[in-house]
Amino acid sequence: MGGQEKLPYYDSRDRLAPEDLTTYSLTNILTRKRETVHLRRGDDGEPVPYLTTDYLDFASVRLEQSYDRNEAQRDDMRDEYARRPLSDLMAEVIVRPDDYVDVVLRSWWSPYIQKITQAETTVRVHDDEIGEAYIGFDLLSTVDEYKRYREKAMAVGKIGGSLRLAKNVTLGADYRRDFAGSKDLEKTVRLTFEGECYDVYLGFSQTPGNNRIEVGFDILKF
Repeated sequence: MGGQEKLPYYDSRDRLAPEDLTTYSLTNILTRKRETVHLRRGDDGEPVPYLTTDYLDFASVRLEQSYDRNEAQRDDMRDEYARRPLSDLMAEVIVRPDDYVDVVLRSWWSPYIQKITQAETTVRVHDDEIGEAYIGFDLLSTVDEYKRYREKAMAVGKIGGSLRLAKNVTLGADYRRDFAGSKDLEKTVRLTFEGECYDVYLGFSQTPGNNRIEVGFDILKF
């Protein structure tokens, strides 16, 4: 964290932890080609057939994993936590039966404890002129490692979306609940104004033990 000593410090989020990762990723995309025959009237009034072609990337499969060189050289707490430089292997499958529907499946498998540590399933329906809606379910298992710790397993349901109120104004909402722990994790409402190269948003978020109102600017939409 060198070079951050002169920056204000309020909590741990004010510091960027050092990272030294090497990541590989393999993606395979399946594309369908569709040809459709139409009829139109010719100059003589008779129907004339013509052909149109469109393409859709209807499915993709991605594998991804990282190697942490800092973790591979760690000496801290070696008696309690063995070095585990390899991240979970992430497998992702996205299916698009049509232009406006996405079905996303992701899972993370640990090469050290030999089990799936997290799994996500999300179905999203979207339209650029109207907005989007999604529903999903995530499973998270217990983990006890040097870099991460999760005491309890979680079964998280999520639902949300956004509605375009005007050409440049969008209203969004998100809700997440842990059914295993019988508690709400997040309730969020956000109103966003979209400029040509920036966004301005006003939001309210409620999480366990914290209510937050925020006003933000996304310059150049980075």
